[in-house]
Amino acid sequence: MKPARGAIVRAVAAVTASLSIGCATAPRHSVALTADESSALAAVQALFDAIESKDSAAIAALVEDAATVTALRDTPDGWTRSTSTREQFAAGVARSRSALRETMTSPRVFADGPLAVVWTPYDFFIDGAHSHTGIDAVILIRDNTGAWRLHSIAYTSRPPAQE
Repeated sequence: MKPARGAIVRAVAAVTASLSIGCATAPRHSVALTADESSALAAVQALFDAIESKDSAAIAALVEDAATVTALRDTPDGWTRSTSTREQFAAGVARSRSALRETMTSPRVFADGPLAVVWTPYDFFIDGAHSHTGIDAVILIRDNTGAWRLHSIAYTSRPPAQE
């Protein structure tokens, strides 16, 4: 029995759509980063290191003066949003009495001239315990010295998955 033409068209469309989605969501950098992408990613890692060492001077050196940090938290009542300035963010990190550590998993990095974007899932730990997870979206701009500076940071925050 020969399948109906419509069924074949729908099957081909479904396979094409799933392949397109798979390609769109696959990591862009499966082999190697360019020098610009690598240095942009290193700037984000340097921020994570500064957070872990509670070094507000290092945070200030990495983050532009007018930068904002926006947290989007998943709560039982829905998503909440809070935005802080570079100074507020750095001061909050510095005064924390807890050990803080953030780790990236499978970052995607895109760079074009003086602009870069790092999009990465992350895990955040407070005093060694898994506190939350989410996505970091960081926009970086290369300054006139050639260094990447963090221009804007936005992130989602969810409780860790129950195991």
